[in-house]
Amino acid sequence: MSDYIRPGTQFPKYYQFPEFLLRTPISQTAKLAYMVLYDRARLSLKNDWIADGKIYTVFPIAELAETLGKSQSTVKSVLNELDEDGLLIRKSGGFSKANILYVLVPSIGQFSDEVLSLQSRSRKKSPHECDVSRLTGDRISAPNKVIETNIGSKNNGVIQRTDYGRYRNIYLSQDEYDQLCRDYPVRMDGLIEEMSTYC
Repeated sequence: MSDYIRPGTQFPKYYQFPEFLLRTPISQTAKLAYMVLYDRARLSLKNDWIADGKIYTVFPIAELAETLGKSQSTVKSVLNELDEDGLLIRKSGGFSKANILYVLVPSIGQFSDEVLSLQSRSRKKSPHECDVSRLTGDRISAPNKVIETNIGSKNNGVIQRTDYGRYRNIYLSQDEYDQLCRDYPVRMDGLIEEMSTYC
C-alpha cells in the first residue's frame, strides 16, 4: 500500500539516473541498464576495484537480466548498444568468467559533444522534423541558401548544402562536412546517423 512522503519516511532502494541519459539517443532499456551498471560502478569505487587507475566492475549477464527483468539476449543487445555509443567497455574476464566492465561517462557530463556539434550545424527541412533552434537557441537559415557575410564570395554568397543521414535531414556544406571528418574521423558517419534519427 502506498503512502505520502512524510518527514522520517523510509525511502525504498533507488538508483541514480544520470541526467545526460535524458538526451542520449539510445533505447529505454539501454538507459536502465546503464543506470544499474553506473550504480554497480559506484559500489566498485567504494570497494577499491581499480585497475590502472580505472574503476571496473563485474556484472554477469544472467544477473543483469534478472535485475532488469529482461531476457539474456535482450541484455546482450543492450550491452552492445552501450558499447557502440561509447558508454561501456567490456574486457574478457577469462574462460567461463564474466566480462570485466568499465562504465564510461561523457566528458561534458550531459550530451556527447559530437552530437551537439552536429545538432548546431543541422538545418531544418520541414515543420515535422527536428527544430534545432529550440535546442541550440541559434537562428536557422533556409536550407541550401545560407548567405555568407563575406561579400564577393563565390556563387553570389550562397553556400550549397547537402543533405545527410538516413532521413536526409542533416544539412552540411562541404567545408562543414570536411571539418567534422577531421574532428571526428572514426565516428563521423555514426554521429550523422545518430543525429538524423534524433531529429
